[in-house]
Amino acid sequence: MILEITEDGTHIYRDHETFVIKTFEKKRIIPAKKIESINITSNATISTAAIKLCLQNQINLVISDKSGKPEGRFWFSTLGKNSEIRRKQYLNYDTELGLMISNKIVKLKVAKQYSLAYEVWKNRKESREEINIYLNRIKEIYNKLKHKIFDKSTLLGMEGAAANAYFSILRLAIPEKFGFKSRSQIAKDPINASLNYLYGMCYREIEATIITTGLDPNSGFYHASQYGKPVLSFDLIEIFRADIDRLLLYLISKKKIKSKLFIKEESGLVILSKEARKIMIEGYYTKLAKHIKYETFKLCFWIISELYEQG
Repeated sequence: MILEITEDGTHIYRDHETFVIKTFEKKRIIPAKKIESINITSNATISTAAIKLCLQNQINLVISDKSGKPEGRFWFSTLGKNSEIRRKQYLNYDTELGLMISNKIVKLKVAKQYSLAYEVWKNRKESREEINIYLNRIKEIYNKLKHKIFDKSTLLGMEGAAANAYFSILRLAIPEKFGFKSRSQIAKDPINASLNYLYGMCYREIEATIITTGLDPNSGFYHASQYGKPVLSFDLIEIFRADIDRLLLYLISKKKIKSKLFIKEESGLVILSKEARKIMIEGYYTKLAKHIKYETFKLCFWIISELYEQG
């Protein structure tokens, strides 16, 4: 069970082995063993006893902004046997091994983008010629990535070029009524608001998996220079963005995404209503959660094996 705390003034506290979630209107009591993750996006309070109950039951406790983007989390502070692998991780963020990992991340990302873009081309009779132009650009970039290791600045350029072509295709696949023109973290339409929220959910789960394997989510390879700080979570989520995009296209095709489910704030930003968040959560955990968790574990253990083999 994923517990989303979205109402301001909510108070979360512990009663033996249960969480008590109290709002102005009602009180819920939920056993800790039934909860996998707690995500707080509102101005809420949580007791230290409730935080300890999360830690004791390995419940993912995350603080996020209204768009779903994680701002912080709680986890055990002792590293134990993970210290050695993390030391290797820190030392290799800018080595030949780190570059190889970075190239694999971008190659996997572009491969998934091409796969989804090809499906759009195959299933869409109109605009096929225009889609084909963009599709060939993505394919050309992927073929280059298959045969050579590129430096990070070149990788960033190739990733950006592939993303421009890819989202040009998605724009043609998404109904015009949603007003989607390009991908932006500043959401001023329902599609970008949905992607921000779904990417945020995915990020939370990837970060939790990274921590479980013993790696440090704050020490990456590919995004180290781009963000000014090394973040492995940012690295690995790139591989799954096309999976999220596929889910969103599925929800649109099933008419579960509707403009009335989104709220436009005075600033012009668009955020999800409570009903929209429920649809996103259900879709993510029904269609993607197990797959992304399994694949993230595989990627993390591959990185660990490469770090140990490097010595």
